[in-house]
Amino acid sequence: MKIFLFGVSLCLLCFISCKKINSIKKLEDDIVFKMFNPYLSLTPTDSVIEITSSDCFIPYHKDTSARIFLDFDHDGTDDYEMIYSIHYDSISEDSCMNYHSKITFKSAVFGHTVFVTDKNTNKVMFYDDKQPIVNTSVTSANQAIIYDNSPNNSFTDADKENNIIGFQLLNGKVGWLKFFLLKDQFQLKMIEYAYNDQVQLKIKAGQKE
Repeated sequence: MKIFLFGVSLCLLCFISCKKINSIKKLEDDIVFKMFNPYLSLTPTDSVIEITSSDCFIPYHKDTSARIFLDFDHDGTDDYEMIYSIHYDSISEDSCMNYHSKITFKSAVFGHTVFVTDKNTNKVMFYDDKQPIVNTSVTSANQAIIYDNSPNNSFTDADKENNIIGFQLLNGKVGWLKFFLLKDQFQLKMIEYAYNDQVQLKIKAGQKE
């Protein structure tokens, strides 16, 4: 009788365990995606002057900046800030060499971060389309440098038609932002962004669903 009861109990335990395993749902991506329509435009200058003799463009005015705040998760609090600044530095007789642009992307509140290639330089990480954005990569809460053409600087990566950078919200959710840069017009245009609402899961650059 004891052996029979033990066998019944064992079968019942196996049945309950199998039922629990079957009831565990596999986590699926929950992508929150938005396209800016029209594109968000960021430009620190009123107009641009072309210098034909040097084949370059210079901004008017000088020593100016423009910024825009982004609330990715739509909770009423700005998450990130994009800053585009221009400064004048008289280092050359060539006017083209005296105007310098810098674009940075930073957290607007404590806890949000940006994926960077190097913690010391805060050089932003650029991703190819469909490249996984790994949440264990190096992040920075400080200004991540997207573009900087100042002397002795090499941060001029934002020259693709579509540039993708990654971010991680305070709650751990990972996402991407796509933009393009019109250098000669001193304009940055943000196209779209997305993040995975499943904090345990990753997202690929450009992933929309």
